[in-house]
Amino acid sequence: MAPLGFAANGGVLFRRAVFIVDWHHASEYLWDCGKILFGQGTARTQQWVEERLSLLWDGHTRGLLEDLKQQRRSRRGKQRTAFDDLIGYLSTNEEQMRYDIFRDRGYDIGSGSVEGTCKQVVGKRLKQSGMIWTRPGSSATLALRITWLNGEWDTFWRNRPMAA
Repeated sequence: MAPLGFAANGGVLFRRAVFIVDWHHASEYLWDCGKILFGQGTARTQQWVEERLSLLWDGHTRGLLEDLKQQRRSRRGKQRTAFDDLIGYLSTNEEQMRYDIFRDRGYDIGSGSVEGTCKQVVGKRLKQSGMIWTRPGSSATLALRITWLNGEWDTFWRNRPMAA
């Protein structure tokens, strides 16, 4: 399977796309680790998570990763596993978590607007009463709907010969 944003033949699918990990989802990983370290609902968990969220918010992902790796050394068992999971997640998604840069550029760091748009584009067309779709049929219909919504309908059809 091709990486996100790239076609199987190596071409780029979304040339202008900026991939951003949803802020809420990223913060959940820190909260999950904090709860394992210090317990759910404790003041120590709150403090630990907020300090690390601040680093993430300000774009200090490298510093955050170094902090976590340092703390991991003295942990065992479930706590060490929690650090491993968090460090792996942050390392894998580091470039998509440059929240300082994204905010400076005016990008939305939450996925709510994207999720709402998907619901509108997909749901409004495909989830009407009595509709049953195959995957190829729904994909083709959505591609046409997106072409229409992007104002590219005439350009799209201008490049395709029509049968008589």
